[in-house]
This record gives sequence, structure tokens and C-alpha cells, in this order.
Amino acid sequence: MFEKEETQLNKIKDHYDDLDIPSTIDDYILAGIHKGKSIRKRVTSWRLVSLIASILLIGSFSMIQVSPIFAGYLSNIPGFEKVIEAIRFDKGLLSAVEHDFLQPINISDEHDGMKVTVDSIIVDEEKLVLFYTLESDRDREHVMLSQIQFKDKEKNQELGVSHSIESISVKANEPASGTIDFYQIEGWPTSVEISLKVDKNSESVYVFPFSIDKEKFEGLKEEYILNKTVTIENQEITFEKVIIHPTRIAVHLSFNPNNDKEIFNFEDLRIVDGKGESWGSANGIVASYPSEHEWIVYLQSNYFSNPDELYLEFSSVRALDKDEIEVVVDTEQEKILKSPADGRILDVQLNDDMLSFTLKVDPFTEGEGYTYNLFKSEFVDATGATFSASGSFASKQKSGIHLDSLDFQSPITLTIGNYPSRLKEHIRFQIK
Repeated sequence: MFEKEETQLNKIKDHYDDLDIPSTIDDYILAGIHKGKSIRKRVTSWRLVSLIASILLIGSFSMIQVSPIFAGYLSNIPGFEKVIEAIRFDKGLLSAVEHDFLQPINISDEHDGMKVTVDSIIVDEEKLVLFYTLESDRDREHVMLSQIQFKDKEKNQELGVSHSIESISVKANEPASGTIDFYQIEGWPTSVEISLKVDKNSESVYVFPFSIDKEKFEGLKEEYILNKTVTIENQEITFEKVIIHPTRIAVHLSFNPNNDKEIFNFEDLRIVDGKGESWGSANGIVASYPSEHEWIVYLQSNYFSNPDELYLEFSSVRALDKDEIEVVVDTEQEKILKSPADGRILDVQLNDDMLSFTLKVDPFTEGEGYTYNLFKSEFVDATGATFSASGSFASKQKSGIHLDSLDFQSPITLTIGNYPSRLKEHIRFQIK
């Protein structure tokens, strides 16, 4: 009865089953995010490496079973394949679609040979995922929607809503789809208007007014108070609470300020049910930082699964001794004056505005796909003045920053925000 829908889903599944995704994909996601204390956006150049990679989140598409109810529901949604394609690695969002959580919008605007359609949204108190389609009269590479504004239409007031987005390429007369993730703290208005540009140098502004059905998600969350402190290689981490929304899980945690290591990220933090099924890192913004010692880590949601048992697990944490996180560089002599004692940072070069470091990486330990954005964006020169890098870059054995100017006094001090040293121990405790 729903053979067509199931065939299309299985074709998508087969395609992505063949992808060679590194088992250590979390590094791509978290590379370079440890800057500042506020929620980050994928649209800035400094964060682009980690945030583009977040669309490649590891997932098991083979776990998707096309039930007749699901297939029947999808068959009534125009272009449902685009929705599944966009969230193929997020089991939580796939489950939300299956449980009738998708709100169709289908509003278009067209300028300068480019048509943009807002197809649908998935929204709860925590997050709004907007699915859109681009159709162009010519080929366009790396289209990045920009100057995105989110307005409360009833109040005619722009909202301070953060968002994350990736670029996509469009072939002439062939639809291409993408998503924008919006994050709200205070609550969504019922009537909204989103405006944006396809070309930031163009005068054309695309406008999309639509309504949000708030009754679909009001009160839909589960909260578990934990206050559970665990220790991994003498580093204390307190898991304060877990909040499960339909779009994602928020794990609230804090670190003991007296820890002697700086923790950069959890490589495999996950929620696991009593049968062993797990929910790992989520798309989009993967963490936020309320304070220096507090994190909120976001995972894929299992809200609609409602298992009888839930556990929190991890076994690998990226960390480095706090007295080793500063790297001092003489940029004039291209010489490293101070770096971690393990000797992984081999040398430094300054070419135009690119300060580049060679990193010793073991391909057997790290995997072929590993890259590291080593440094936070801010650095300090010999006078104590603070400067900000305009971006970062990383390849297999190279990592560095782009300098806005060379108007600083050498040597400079950079702070490590990501590094290939780990604390290894399997931690597991029950939360439900």
C-alpha cells in the first residue's frame, strides 16, 4: 500500500549505509567550539569547521523501520524525501516526524532567479528546525542564507534568536534542500516572520510569514534531577539534570573548579536505554556554556521512545593539564617557546595572515579523518593586549588561526581549546 514511500526511504538508507563515516565523528562536531560562554552559531567563520561537520553526525539509518502509519503520514507531505534526507542521522527528529510533529508551511518567495520555499518546521520549547528548498535558474555553489531575522509578527519585534545553518550548492532547475536550526530561550510567538538574503550583496530580501501551532508541543518535556558526581582520572564532573524535549536532550553538568585538567569535550556522551539503544550527539549547536565551569551538552532526543530504563554513559574525555593549555609563540622567529610537554605540537609558520602549526597525530589512534582546531580565538601579545582571530583551519596534521592583522607585539600567547589527549574510563549510571 505504501510501497513507493518505503522504496524511496530505502534508497536513501542504502546510499548512506555506504558512506565511510569515521567512528570518531564527534571530533568534527566539537572542533573549535570551546570559545566563550554563550551559545554558538554555525554561520561565523571561526565556528564553521565544527558546525558544518555537525550535519554529518553519526547515526544508524538502518534502524529506521517504515511502519504503514509512518509511510501513510509521509505520503501526504509534499517532498517528504527532503525532510528525511535532512534529518537522516537524527533519530530523535525522525521519531518526531513519525509522531506527527511536523508542521507544514509551504510558503515561497522568489527574486533574481532564485526561489526559496519554507517547506515545514519541527518545533518545541527548545528548538525550531526549519526545512527549506532552493530552486535556481543557474548553478550556484555554496549558497549560504544570510542576514536571517526572526520577528514576532504580532508585536512587530525582532527576537534575539540564535541559529545555525550550513551552506548548500544548487544546480540549475534542480531543487536543493537544507535546514536552519533556531534556538529560543523565552518562548516562541504564535505568528512569526522570517526574513533573509540568498546573496548578501544583493538588495533582495526574502520574507516568510507563518504561524506556529504551539499546542503541539506545550508541556512536552521530561526532567530528571540527578546531582550525580563522577570521577574520571581524579577529575570531578557533576551531572545536575537531564531535560528531554522532542527535538533534543539537554544534559546539564558542571566541573569542579579544583580539577587539575581542562576538559575540552566528551567524545562519546550518550543516553542508553535498557535494551542498549543509544542516542548520541545532536545536530546543530552541540553545547552551550552558561559559565566557566558549567556546560549544557545536547544529544538526540528519545522523547517519543519513552523507555522504562535510561542510563548516561561515556568512556572518553578530551582533556589536558591546566598548566599546559597555553602555547607561547615567537612569530618573528617562527619559534614555539612553550607548548604541552608531550611534544605533539612540532613547529609553527606564519604565512601572510595564517599562523599554522604542525601537529603530530597517530593515524592508528586518531583515525584517518581526524582534524583538530587547537586554539581558542583570542590571544594575548607581549604587552598584554588581547586580539581575536578571524577564523581557524585544520587538516590532517595542520591546525591554525587567521589573524585579522599583524599589529601585535611578539611573542604571543594562545590558549588551547582542543587537543588529542584523553582520559579513558567507562562511566555509566542510571537516570530513570
